[in-house]
Amino acid sequence: MKSMTGYAALDRPGRRWELRGVNGRGLDMRLRLPDRPQGLEPAARKALGATLARGNVTLSLRLGAEGREATIPRLSHAALDAALDAAAEVAAAAAERGLDMRAPGAADILALRGIWEAGEADEPPALDTLTAELTGLIAEFDAARAAEGEALATLLTGHVD
Repeated sequence: MKSMTGYAALDRPGRRWELRGVNGRGLDMRLRLPDRPQGLEPAARKALGATLARGNVTLSLRLGAEGREATIPRLSHAALDAALDAAAEVAAAAAERGLDMRAPGAADILALRGIWEAGEADEPPALDTLTAELTGLIAEFDAARAAEGEALATLLTGHVD
């Protein structure tokens, strides 16, 4: 006898897996997984469905520092070129009218909206690495459910006796 309630977690450098399950009529899977690598969600659904028949199950994988994918901002060269062209156009128009304008500094240009864009996130582990970890996590989760089921069976048998 297995309980539908269970919990398992797996920590690896740069990532944390958590799998939780509670009672439910059917199998309701809620997955909180990163977009990359491609194919992780279908693989996770298949692996969970192969082991679990019922319950409300939540699987999450957090990558990077504090559960977020680490990104490094990078300069958008297209936006920078557009900003510099616009600054030159404004300076030329001001000069035609006899206005003396202070030229924007690098800090002024870099503070403009759109100059910075999100960089690529740190590359996540390969799909086969993550699916292997998930297999171990599901086995640990299933063992926790079996242990709780045995405890419940003992308790129920004691009450019946």
